[in-house]
Amino acid sequence: MKIAIVDGISEADFLISSLKDNNKISVINRNEEYAQFLADKHSIPVTHGDPCKEYILRAAEIVNFDVLISLSENDADNLAICQIAKDKLNIKKTVAVVENPRNVDLFKTFGVTEVISSAYLASRQIAKISTLENLINSFSIEKSNIEITEIDVASDCKISNIPLSEMKLPSQVIIACIIRNGSMIVPNGRSFVNGNDRLIIVSPSETQNLLINLFTKGSVA
Repeated sequence: MKIAIVDGISEADFLISSLKDNNKISVINRNEEYAQFLADKHSIPVTHGDPCKEYILRAAEIVNFDVLISLSENDADNLAICQIAKDKLNIKKTVAVVENPRNVDLFKTFGVTEVISSAYLASRQIAKISTLENLINSFSIEKSNIEITEIDVASDCKISNIPLSEMKLPSQVIIACIIRNGSMIVPNGRSFVNGNDRLIIVSPSETQNLLINLFTKGSVA
């Protein structure tokens, strides 16, 4: 995969280190000293200049690249860079970070493929956690209606000691793993769920609350 990494300091260094072994990386950075540091450290092409200018991006020879990742500290710059990449350089996917979480939807409206805001992601996760009693961890699979949920089973769960094959779970729900006394069990239809087990469940988003109630409160309703 051909990836352009634009601006950023420690983030750019980390991404280059993570991606360079299996991908072609080209870097554009407006900080001359840091651009030289990245070139020397990673032995990859680094172009110094203002990435908001089309001719600078063209000088980096990134036309028709697969992905451009824009890491500028200025949201307006990131949007301008992504639009040039998409409209002028035929780059297939663009990724931008934003400082202001209110800009996430705006960037998507303007065609940025992926928008990353730590504040935006944190607010969504906090809102989700606040509504899920006894939920240890949960995250959504990108661009899907699928949740991976980690739940501690209540000690008095009413469906303990029932084989999985006999549990009346919602359709498309998969108990992927049972963690019991520090050991991992890959379950089958004959497996049981015991109180104080920890479950890793793959399910449609709309069934998540039902599953949490089922295993943490023992209520089938």
